[in-house]
Amino acid sequence: MEEKKAGIGSIIATILIIAVIILGALYFWGKRVEETRTGNNLLNESSESDVETILSLSSDDDLDTIEAELNSTNPEPASEF
Repeated sequence: MEEKKAGIGSIIATILIIAVIILGALYFWGKRVEETRTGNNLLNESSESDVETILSLSSDDDLDTIEAELNSTNPEPASEF
């Protein structure tokens, strides 16, 4: 009888350990998917604003116009990932 109880106890412990490992893996996988989605949304938003900025620039090659457009742009990156 003692051997059966010890065998059942170790099987239950093994199942619990495997379940905890699987749940942990699913948790971290879900966080990674969420971070990827958030990063893609930020990338799409910054790309749209960059396109709007580029389209608003004039084709004039006068030095004063180029300098004014350069001063009006933001040289800093939109966001850090």
